[in-house]
Amino acid sequence: MDYLEDKEFETKKSLPNNTAVLVLGIVSIVICLLGFITGTIALVLASRDLKEYRKNPHLYEESSFKNLNAGRICAIIGVSLSVLMIVVYTLYFMFVFSLVNKAIEFNQENMHNNLEYFEERLEEIEAEELEEYNSREIELEEVETIE
Repeated sequence: MDYLEDKEFETKKSLPNNTAVLVLGIVSIVICLLGFITGTIALVLASRDLKEYRKNPHLYEESSFKNLNAGRICAIIGVSLSVLMIVVYTLYFMFVFSLVNKAIEFNQENMHNNLEYFEERLEEIEAEELEEYNSREIELEEVETIE
């Protein structure tokens, strides 16, 4: 038998992590917040298997290589979505924090204005009461002088 014929009948094996990479890649898309972790793990596993495949492509099944590539692409998409979600959540929380901060400042300013208003109103009431008290005292003195 010829050497080339031996190669044809040689059984090919699948890449060791192709299924794990595919599953982790899909999970990284489905669960966006965990996608960064699962996608990164999938990318690390995929890079190892790709190096192995590039050394000896004739030893591995083509279907396992396709699964590996599909998982790697899913992992890249999942990591990208995770980063996008992190950016969106960060911007959202910054926006909410600024709104809360503005509401607190507005409330403090309103409280200060209300306090000033009530102090002024209290001074007016005290002045009116003092004026009323003085006028009653004058009336009492007049009544006493008449008697």
